[in-house]
Amino acid sequence: MTPIRLMKEPLFMTITTYTRISKKKLSQYNRTLSEREKAALQFLRKCSFLKTGQIARLYYGNTASPANLRATSRTLAKLHILELCQPLKRRIGGVRAGSSSYVWALKMAGAELLCLDKEPPPIKTRKRVFEPTYPFLNHMLAVAELYTILQTMNGVKLTEAEFEPDCWRSYAAEFGNSILKPDLYAVTVTDRFEDHWFFEVDRATEALIRIKLKCESYCRYFYLGAEQKRTGVFPRVAWIAPTAKRRDSIHRYINENLGDCTELFVVVTFGELEALIRGGKEVACK
Repeated sequence: MTPIRLMKEPLFMTITTYTRISKKKLSQYNRTLSEREKAALQFLRKCSFLKTGQIARLYYGNTASPANLRATSRTLAKLHILELCQPLKRRIGGVRAGSSSYVWALKMAGAELLCLDKEPPPIKTRKRVFEPTYPFLNHMLAVAELYTILQTMNGVKLTEAEFEPDCWRSYAAEFGNSILKPDLYAVTVTDRFEDHWFFEVDRATEALIRIKLKCESYCRYFYLGAEQKRTGVFPRVAWIAPTAKRRDSIHRYINENLGDCTELFVVVTFGELEALIRGGKEVACK
């Protein structure tokens, strides 16, 4: 088992890795790995953390069968043996969930392999794998689930998806520069429309006043006009709530506190996300 080194007051547990893979061996892996194996590494690079089932859905479609799930587990096990990715110590759902409970992350060698075909080669950086805290991991997996749903939605094409920090926007505020930090920026295309989105994944762990402050930062950025100059439109800000009760609370709080800015925002649950993306009727929140 890979040794784990703890800090005194850890925000993360660092998983130290001692195996160094030569560029020659990485080039050999690059020639021999299948498209499915390389795709799994690409998904991990984009999302940082993914469950086995999420990787299976991303590769095979949103309704990946048990056979596809087993095939994905074998693929990840092979990549783990090759030191290209590794499962976290923490499992989601417990051991009873089997291989689908594993959460995977890209290792430094996996990141280096994905850079081999890039021209010019990017500046080499050392990538450590971290064992995140439970709240942080839950949030990251929720954002990964959002991406998985968007990527596998029938009749909807995800043409652009940026995770943190690539989706952050810096802007000039009253007392200096500020940074808007959405969880995900995405562009979706249906038969008739192209829609731009800033997504915020709520886990019901923050007070509503924190959500109000985040919404106010979106309002300031909207009135600045920088995003409109960059893309021609301002993305709809979609809050994804874990429950209908939480959805209603956020919606009501936004309506009561944001005045003319309320039209920028929509609040839905994960179950209502597909109807929103397809342009269906928004859920009426009381």
